[in-house]
Amino acid sequence: MFKVVSASNVDYFYRVPRVPRSLLEKYRDGLLVGSACDSGEVFTAMMQKGYEEAKAKAKFYDYLEIQPKPVYQP
Repeated sequence: MFKVVSASNVDYFYRVPRVPRSLLEKYRDGLLVGSACDSGEVFTAMMQKGYEEAKAKAKFYDYLEIQPKPVYQP
């Protein structure tokens, strides 16, 4: 985890710390990887490309963050 966080802040920083998927896959052993709620890749795929695309993207993650419906209304 330390190597991923350090690299995101030193090597891949552009306005905000970023973690490339290749780096995450390299150090993934022992980490739980989750997708964010409405700003995550799975949610965006579901809204823009449909169920099958979202399902394919969800396979990468260990868990998906899902909020109650009222949170998404604004």
